[in-house]
Amino acid sequence: MSFGSTTLFAVLLPAMVAAGVVGLARRFGRRWWSASAVGLASSAAHLALARPAFPPSDVTDRVFFVALAAVALAVFEAARRLGSPGRIAGRALLAALTLGLVLGPVIGNEALTVRLVASAVVALAAWANVEALAARGDASAAFGALLVTAAGAGLVLLLSGSAVLGQLGVALSAALAGAWLSSGFRTPEGFAPAGSAVLVALLVIGFVYASLPGLSALGLAVAPAAAWVVEVCPARRWNSWARAALGAAALAIPIGVAVALAISASPAYDD
Repeated sequence: MSFGSTTLFAVLLPAMVAAGVVGLARRFGRRWWSASAVGLASSAAHLALARPAFPPSDVTDRVFFVALAAVALAVFEAARRLGSPGRIAGRALLAALTLGLVLGPVIGNEALTVRLVASAVVALAAWANVEALAARGDASAAFGALLVTAAGAGLVLLLSGSAVLGQLGVALSAALAGAWLSSGFRTPEGFAPAGSAVLVALLVIGFVYASLPGLSALGLAVAPAAAWVVEVCPARRWNSWARAALGAAALAIPIGVAVALAISASPAYDD
């Protein structure tokens, strides 16, 4: 695929789909439409970049179905206006489905037991962290952390030799950005289920099945936790731009380390 086609399908397409869905939701007052934007945009990019088989013939195909499951949950939550217990139950079910789909092909492989357990534990902890951030205030810290981490994950996966996974990471970041722009620079509705599920799926697949270095995967998984720095005093009293700058600087540290480790471990660097 040429650079122009990759740019179109991994950046412009998901951004435009997400922006279009949010725009239609705002135009017609359909809150649940907006909640589907990120997941639908990610799915559209996946169809364009690497059309998934049904039933899935490759583990990467399963990311598409993870995104669709996240769309279903986000729409259900928005339509029914679930309380905290309902949302927690829904996110737990989505997390279990995500890990089951991406780890299913190698469950029972004794040689990978430690890697599988470590992947599941770190993934669940990272997901819980994003959900805790999203539950605070306007969820802007969680949204910004997901957007920046998805972009970093795309770059790290590309550097690690996983072209499709890297493109899907970039597409997720573009979808989040498109939804944000179309929402009038406000945190878009329902971003967390699709954003968390797709990002976790990409990182777990990259670590378990591909060449994503373990420390790079760990750095990306813990990166959103850096966003807590803007949720503590005295940063909470700062203006929005100052808080955004502080959050970006905090996120840059673990993501920068993940990128550096991926570069040092890449075949091109070794040559």
